[in-house]
Amino acid sequence: MQPKKIIRCRHVRCDEDMLMNGPEIKVAVCNGIEKANGLFQKNVESIFAVHKIPRVLKVYENAYELLEETQRQDIIFYLLKAAVEDELQSAVKLKREHRSSKFIFVAEDGSYLKEAYKAQPFRYLYLSDTKEDIQEAVINAVKNIREGKGLTLEENGRYYYILLRDVLYYYGY
Repeated sequence: MQPKKIIRCRHVRCDEDMLMNGPEIKVAVCNGIEKANGLFQKNVESIFAVHKIPRVLKVYENAYELLEETQRQDIIFYLLKAAVEDELQSAVKLKREHRSSKFIFVAEDGSYLKEAYKAQPFRYLYLSDTKEDIQEAVINAVKNIREGKGLTLEENGRYYYILLRDVLYYYGY
């Protein structure tokens, strides 16, 4: 097989094809969201299924279980439910461990909004949000994960776009 010629390096925008055919998205649902509102988790699962986004969804009882996890999570849904300071301290620890993850804080009401801003989540949702609100957050998180700098490769008149973070090895000649 002939090596492909690198045309240029550029910013790659996530299109519908990249959304569905990219690498598996690892999703963590943490801190009892499924117990607080089972419909929220079902909505998240159906959004991934409807858009045919490959994913692995794992439920964690609390932040400590997620902190013990060695595998990096791409999207973390985190329920804010106890004392504000405790929850945000746990969230900050999680953010340090999972730097590149997209945190989506979920709350029953807006009482955490001001404090949660300090932890700088990717999005802030309510348990009672509509499926459309959840979908917007999920799709934007996946697109944000999949976008980035990439290479445009050309072979026989066809162009291929590869994100730099997906390159494992380069052999120059």
